[in-house]
Amino acid sequence: MALTRSLSAMVLTLLFLTALPVITKADTITLVATLSGANEVPPKNVTGAGAATVTLDTVTGKGTITVGFSGLTGAFTGGHIHCCAAPTANAGVIVPFDAFITPSANGTAGALANYAFTLTATQLAGMLSGQAYVNIHTAANPGGEIRGQLIPVNAVPEPGTLLLLGAGLASVAGKLRKRRK
Repeated sequence: MALTRSLSAMVLTLLFLTALPVITKADTITLVATLSGANEVPPKNVTGAGAATVTLDTVTGKGTITVGFSGLTGAFTGGHIHCCAAPTANAGVIVPFDAFITPSANGTAGALANYAFTLTATQLAGMLSGQAYVNIHTAANPGGEIRGQLIPVNAVPEPGTLLLLGAGLASVAGKLRKRRK
């Protein structure tokens, strides 16, 4: 009888832990963007490129951005997160970070690490729905030279992780059963 209770408790625990990632709400999400002239509206024929990563707390609206770029046609003049518009449209600035970019000697490359910002509820909703983008500006392209739409990265645990957890719990249950015999 005690063995049946222990085994039942293990099975219920396993089911709960397996379902847990499905029923919890993520508080932190990561968004990434690949910056290029082809993503500009209208598209630009330039060789510059870059990447950006945004980490965002979906409860507080606080976030950080890390961005790097190179190969611009001229010196960097501005950098921002824009929101809220479809990927084929332009939108207003919600996070200006140009004053904090560390540029290269000639200004055609630059980087920024973990710049902190806070969004309003409307901006947060727009960013989470794919309506935000990172834009890097130059004198030759004041409306933006390279741009990238911020896309959420899948933060849900992989099925392999859950299977590994299940195998570990099954192993523990087996050891407990052998110990009681």
